[in-house]
Amino acid sequence: MYSAVRLCCSIGEGQTLDEISEKLQLARSQVLTAIEFLREAGFVKQNGARFEIGSQYTHLGKGSPYLNRHHTNWRVKALQKIDHITDEELMYTAPFSISEKDFGVLREQMVGVIQEFLKTVKASQGETVACLNLDLLKLTKNG
Repeated sequence: MYSAVRLCCSIGEGQTLDEISEKLQLARSQVLTAIEFLREAGFVKQNGARFEIGSQYTHLGKGSPYLNRHHTNWRVKALQKIDHITDEELMYTAPFSISEKDFGVLREQMVGVIQEFLKTVKASQGETVACLNLDLLKLTKNG
């Protein structure tokens, strides 16, 4: 929720409490709690009745104690939306078997796609809040 609220503040010239609440379909009190925390942390700033994004970029490193919760929260959000996917959105699941070598090749290709993805996101003017969840997981133990 905190990340989504922060990202809403990047849309246009910022957002009011009520606009954020409506966009994310969250109670005004929940949004207010998030805004207060984000403002204290410098992630959003207040400009009159509007809230604007502060720090443009946040990153949780591989060792962060918050990383598991971060991944879980966004995947739960995707699952909540699964029955309402529009034609402009994309949800794709592809279980498969593959060689160890080709698994490594696919991983490197995806890292390249992510790097290009981040360049586009960084240069884009915020108009909507979106999320990309991408997983490449081994489901069996070898050996």
